[in-house]
Amino acid sequence: MNRLCLFFIITIATVLLVSKEIVFSQVFQDESDFSNLTLEINTQRKEFTQFEPIFIDLKLSNNTTKPILGHTVLDFRYSPIQVTLSHKGVKNKVSKLSFERGLSEIIIKPKEIAVGETHQSTQAISIELEKLFFEAGQYQIQVSVYDTKGSLHIESNILSITINKAKGVNLLAYNYIKDRNLDLSQLFNIISVPQDEDTIETLRNLVINYKDSVYADYANCWLAIHYFFENDYQTAIQLLEPLEKKHNLVCSDKVLYYLATSNLKSNNFTKAKIYSKLLRQTYPASQYSIADDILNLDNKE
Repeated sequence: MNRLCLFFIITIATVLLVSKEIVFSQVFQDESDFSNLTLEINTQRKEFTQFEPIFIDLKLSNNTTKPILGHTVLDFRYSPIQVTLSHKGVKNKVSKLSFERGLSEIIIKPKEIAVGETHQSTQAISIELEKLFFEAGQYQIQVSVYDTKGSLHIESNILSITINKAKGVNLLAYNYIKDRNLDLSQLFNIISVPQDEDTIETLRNLVINYKDSVYADYANCWLAIHYFFENDYQTAIQLLEPLEKKHNLVCSDKVLYYLATSNLKSNNFTKAKIYSKLLRQTYPASQYSIADDILNLDNKE
């Protein structure tokens, strides 16, 4: 079994694990008040460079005077969430929010959301950025969350952001990426293990020559995963450690997962447990937080 197959098996297996929110049996309950919940979205900044991921903070609250039956799944991997982009008066639904979306037939289990209860999540628009933000200018983002039956939905506030043309080191790095035929969506989402020498060389050059660009950290993360599957755990750790405190990366949960597992395979159980705990606390909904090697770390001496 080659490394690419192994990587995909691990990814798909972890996605299929059942979390507290997700079950595989149909549930019929009354969610008629679901649309009375409040959904707010925001971003840490209002200006972005063209072709960089857009991070959105989502906040779902019950601001009514009674409990409401619904769900709290604020995750782009699952179908209850839709995102609409508007530019110059033209609205478009974002058709691909996650490469993991649709990997399994899942049904969201309704739960009671108490008065004053709040749930938050940070998600990223990081696929087909060249298509979505094809030119610089003003864009409006609105998020809709549907109930478990897909009939009722909540609409968020409309969030305005500015997309600026890539320039300076970001433009140079972007042109280099395109010249080398490296797919931006793959770079940001790290959906496979880089194996061919051309891709690995491109990633190394991004890190060396364009270290101040928005792409360098993702190149580092992708390279680290390459070294992990080459069993070079120390090099993987060296590349990942500077990224550990950068929570505004699409791959932030992967950073902590591979730091935990690289230390685990290096028999440094103390550090492995630290990164495992941080992963579960910071990204409880991530597929990596419920991976077997993470869940079993507490039993390691």
